[in-house]
Amino acid sequence: MGVNSFEQHVARSKAHILFGKAIDVLEQLDGDCFPTVTSDDVRGHLLNILRTLRDPDLIGGADPVLLYQQAVQFQEYVSILAASSIEHISWPLVGYCDQIWEEHFGTDSPRVFYSTTQQNNYFLVKFSEKLKNQLITVLPKSQIQTLFDGKAFYCLQLASVEDENLPLYAIIGHEFGHALFHKNADEYEEVALQAYESQLAVSFQMSIQKHSGTPLLEDENTRIDKLLSRIYVKLATELFSDMVAALLMGPAYLLALHETGWGTRKNLFRVALSPNGNWLEAHPSHQFRQSCLHKTLDLDVFCSDLLKKKKNPELEKALGFLKESTTESEDDRVGVDSPENPDTAIIRHCLQENIVKVKESLQGTVIEFRKLHEKRHGGSNQSFSSDNIHALLERFSHHILPNIIPDGSPLGTPAEFADILNAAALERFEALEGCDLQKDDSQKRIGVVERLTAKALEVSFVQKEYLKWKKEDTAHGRTQ
Repeated sequence: MGVNSFEQHVARSKAHILFGKAIDVLEQLDGDCFPTVTSDDVRGHLLNILRTLRDPDLIGGADPVLLYQQAVQFQEYVSILAASSIEHISWPLVGYCDQIWEEHFGTDSPRVFYSTTQQNNYFLVKFSEKLKNQLITVLPKSQIQTLFDGKAFYCLQLASVEDENLPLYAIIGHEFGHALFHKNADEYEEVALQAYESQLAVSFQMSIQKHSGTPLLEDENTRIDKLLSRIYVKLATELFSDMVAALLMGPAYLLALHETGWGTRKNLFRVALSPNGNWLEAHPSHQFRQSCLHKTLDLDVFCSDLLKKKKNPELEKALGFLKESTTESEDDRVGVDSPENPDTAIIRHCLQENIVKVKESLQGTVIEFRKLHEKRHGGSNQSFSSDNIHALLERFSHHILPNIIPDGSPLGTPAEFADILNAAALERFEALEGCDLQKDDSQKRIGVVERLTAKALEVSFVQKEYLKWKKEDTAHGRTQ
């Protein structure tokens, strides 16, 4: 049944009011509380879009009901930006994140801003892409292109369960990995699809024939093969993002990944399909992801180097745990969550029957990904040092701010973000492992580690910025 003229008028009026409320909220936000200037740019971008959607002359003949639906959904974008506040976001953290982002994407588009999520995790949202996909129902493509004018924004949503969620900061590297994959998706997907065709396609065809029960029509066989290839690319994408995170954040990422796996089946490859197969998600098992990271991080060498410099039982346990958690296992299982998709059972059979070949192929694909990544960004792109981590652990052990790497000079060198993060992760693990629950000293010990870490990140960031400004002043002939 269609919508009559009265209902259309009411829907348009309600949309007009909701767009107006969203504009009021955005205009009342205090720009001084945004963690970076990009949040303010996003606010201006959203205001421009909202004013267009609210203007009867500009919105033209858009369906009033669809317009109302957009007005309701737009509240989500306003809420995301409203949560972009230094009240819950560490400004040194986003300062370091901006530096990493600019090193890989430059200072032009795409840009990233920061918000929070109630979940105990980190998410990178293709903010502009979501907006465009939403607006397509009420605006012509040409008008959308004019509104965006080449602008592209990502939103990194930070966990707000713990205001200073230091143990999971390293997960940010994984989210940045997704953005890097997306930036060069054609090239990376081609590598993954070539591996699929050369190493898995024939085995999967044999499994399809074995488990189909009755001979499949050519289009059915093609549909299942295409689904399997897309699943493989999704699995490879996750492992690429893990690789980037490990290179950016070091072993701290491995510990953070382990923590996010608590309470899950660590040997489970997870696949989810929509009923028609147009949408899918796929994640390798935690234990397989960790075993791949062992190779990326060259973990045996890292642990050996660190123990040569600093020997104590608690550190040995921490590093032993790191190595043990990355031991490859052969008991991986496959779960496919899509009871309404007709291909669910056969997809599960194909993946499970060939899981060893799938894992071997994925490991080879990650090696090829790394070659491409290093070609684009130079060298190993590894941003942590066992020497520096050792120096910071020494400072931690004496409750001294771990913000300086001794270099023979009176002031030393400001520590890098990844080195502080890794020293903090190991120190935190040692503190947790050594906590005496009978004495109830765990909160105090962890509190000391986290306060030292948060302050070290802040101070080292300021020191590095000062040195950069000083260098620029000297280059331009300015004196202090």
